[in-house]
Amino acid sequence: MISYGFSLTNQLKSLFLLLALLLMGCAGSEQLRTESADTPESVAAKTPSPVVQDYAIAGAVYEAQGEFMLALREYDRGLMRDSTSTELYHAAAQMHTQLGDLESAMLILKKGVRVNHDPSLLSHLGEIQLQQRKFEEAAQTFAQLIEMEPDDLAALQNLAMSLERSGQIESALEIYDELLELDEIDTEPILMRKVSLLSSLKRFEEAVEVYEKLQELRPGEDRIPFFIGGLFLDMGDTTRAVESIASATKMRPIEPRYWDMWIRLEVVQGHVDRAIELSDSAMSYNPADAPIHALAASVFIIKGLNEKAESALKRAVQIEPQNAEHYLNLGFLYHDMERWSEAGEQYEKAMELSPGDPQVLNNYAYLLAVQGEDLDHALELSEDAISIEPDNPSFLDTKGWILFRLERYSEAQTYLERASELDPDHSEILDHLGDLYSAMGMKERALEMWRMSLEAGGDETAISRKMEE
Repeated sequence: MISYGFSLTNQLKSLFLLLALLLMGCAGSEQLRTESADTPESVAAKTPSPVVQDYAIAGAVYEAQGEFMLALREYDRGLMRDSTSTELYHAAAQMHTQLGDLESAMLILKKGVRVNHDPSLLSHLGEIQLQQRKFEEAAQTFAQLIEMEPDDLAALQNLAMSLERSGQIESALEIYDELLELDEIDTEPILMRKVSLLSSLKRFEEAVEVYEKLQELRPGEDRIPFFIGGLFLDMGDTTRAVESIASATKMRPIEPRYWDMWIRLEVVQGHVDRAIELSDSAMSYNPADAPIHALAASVFIIKGLNEKAESALKRAVQIEPQNAEHYLNLGFLYHDMERWSEAGEQYEKAMELSPGDPQVLNNYAYLLAVQGEDLDHALELSEDAISIEPDNPSFLDTKGWILFRLERYSEAQTYLERASELDPDHSEILDHLGDLYSAMGMKERALEMWRMSLEAGGDETAISRKMEE
């Protein structure tokens, strides 16, 4: 069997097919405008001259071979001979795009539009303008295209997108409303864009109405009531937010983020017992989700359910043994339970996993300060934490308390008073200031700080005993 010395690639075949259509005067997928005596500016459909055909064929061959500069040269030469060829404008613009010169691609398309007013050139131009984030120019281009082709759905959608991204939100909403009136349009993505835009304008009630339309179209979609709940939150309506998020959670109970939001909202509303019930359910449905167990532990701690909190945090550690935050939280729990050695072990594990974490550094330093052990090391840890967050009142309080335990009262006063300035209603900082002033012989100021600490929710038994002494 005789074989040819080369074979045409699919790309080359398609290019020759395009050229064949051009030679027939079909202009590919778009017809050239027909000339009329009444409209002398219009361009006549005609078969390109043999010379122009040669340039087109040569350019197509170079393009198929990846020789884009040579292909561009041939297309440009063809346009010099025949400035009405839509296909050559497209081809030249495509070569500029391949070469990364999008500005030149836009210039050649604009020239083509001026010469023969072809809609496909406007569409090509608008797409490049979108790619280049020239959204205002793209909006003008697609608006011009719609004047020529009012039924072009893609142009309408691109116009809406261009208006939206150029900040012309109201105009974009008008176009989206036009699209929603069309029978052949897929309404769901349009409704989603409307929700986003209405939310950005803080027109939350309207956004909720749009979401409700989406819910009618997709009654089983759990994300819709979840998003509606988010809108209610933006409106400050926590009650309706909980109702919507609860609905989403019941539709898809294996989605941890739904539980997370529902539990947090119940806590915000003061419904801690309800939050505890939900936490148990959330862990049951999501046994392998560490953040859910960590969140449940924080809810249990609020009610003093330390054993349940410990169990939940140990499960979080088991699921994510490389997550320093779980060890930090477990250390905090043990600290609160005065299980000092276990708290220290957890903080050390957290430090191994996240040695520069200022929260870990601070908590471990404070643990040592409370125990009165290794205060010099505690001071080093505290200073490292403050170097990262110099205006964190908790960190400043820790260093002040360590200095107090070292009987460096003047230095301690600087840090504790600064901490109180930053967080004036923190009961523990006020209590520490009371202890410091008492040690410095400033009895009246000490009593004042202790009274303020009590008002802020400090330990009544311990503080009252100090005040009596």
